[in-house]
Amino acid sequence: MAAGGRLRAVTRKPMEAKKGGSFTHFLAIPFTNELVLSNFAIFKNRILNDVDNCDKANIDESLFQNPKKIHVTFGIMNLTSNEEEEKACSILRTFNHEVLLPIIRDSGPLVVNMRGVSFFGDDPKETHVLFATLKSEERLQKIADDLVDRFAQAGLMDRTDSGVKLHVTLMNSVFRARSLQRQQRYPRHNHGDRFGSRGRHNIKRTPFDSTNILQDFAEFSFSEDLILPGIHLSNARITDKQTGFYAPRFKVDFETEKRDESTDTSK
Repeated sequence: MAAGGRLRAVTRKPMEAKKGGSFTHFLAIPFTNELVLSNFAIFKNRILNDVDNCDKANIDESLFQNPKKIHVTFGIMNLTSNEEEEKACSILRTFNHEVLLPIIRDSGPLVVNMRGVSFFGDDPKETHVLFATLKSEERLQKIADDLVDRFAQAGLMDRTDSGVKLHVTLMNSVFRARSLQRQQRYPRHNHGDRFGSRGRHNIKRTPFDSTNILQDFAEFSFSEDLILPGIHLSNARITDKQTGFYAPRFKVDFETEKRDESTDTSK
């Protein structure tokens, strides 16, 4: 828990797709501009260069987010048919015209400050997710909550109990587990089944100690006055070869002169 106002913990119910199982798509805002990426590299290198603390805190490089995929998530969903994907695209398209564009035309672009770090849970010594905190205006929170509510009304997403928790994940124990699982699936000298002779095995997530990180980066700035680019309906299972970010099934641009743009990865 917080110590002297320095360590900040957030307790939340984990995101789950509406219909259970693994999610296929999610609503996200990319945070991949040059300044964010540069400061994320500084953040990562400073942590990894402290070898003694990494050893004690169970920290290694596999915990860190892929810099090309840094983002804030509004909500996740499990879309199991083309019809459901089209429905999701339609909701986002309508929301853009009815809500987003009027707001931005009337009061300007959405701007955030990405500064400081926090974690989900109660004990920093048992951290699974560490994230950058967003100092944002009320408009962004309302947009996130209203958009998730529309998807929930359509039966595509669960409502959140206390609104969308706006955050940018920087480190996650699930990244390490996935890395270990990939190594297990594709052993370097295996020439048989693509999943290896042992097949698929789930790797248990192991926490890390974020105490020093929370203290050292309490006021670290990743970006100030960052103008947000837009909202993506991202495919969680496909990477865009040009950007390295998740492939957008559909996206809307916050720049009023660009209206909306669409990318359909199913075609």
